Amino acid sequence: MRRTLAILLVLVAVAAAGITPDDFETVVDFEASIESIASLVRRGLYDQIDVERYVVLQGTVASVQVFDADADTFQALVELVSSEWEDLRSIRVDRIYVLVEGPDYAARFQSPPTAGTPGQSGRVALVTPNSDLMVVGPFIGTALSETDEELAVIYAVKLR
Repeated sequence: MRRTLAILLVLVAVAAAGITPDDFETVVDFEASIESIASLVRRGLYDQIDVERYVVLQGTVASVQVFDADADTFQALVELVSSEWEDLRSIRVDRIYVLVEGPDYAARFQSPPTAGTPGQSGRVALVTPNSDLMVVGPFIGTALSETDEELAVIYAVKLR
């Protein structure tokens, strides 16, 4: 249901901007998913990942590693996961990394304001473990996880 809603919202935004479906297809690989990208990386098929187009991915935040917390030079790495039952006893978990940079994202990774903090409404959707996240951006390469697993890295252009 969430993916259907995401598709609908993107299509409405594209139509409102006057972009044709053909234009959209040249910019966005809407068929890509965490599962498909992770599978290509696992099999070493990097040349089959389209680096010329953005992907729209939705998953659950597994972890967040902030490299630079300064608002002006903010940088973090988000581990985004998607899972699916393979049979009645096992679940396949696919993982990617999302590189987030810049001052526009710093507030999304800060601690929530404490009750009564003046001037802060607390309405910024924080990116924390177990939160749902949608990311738009290009594939920029791979990185090794803490368990030496090679994971795709997506550069965040937009987060939701």
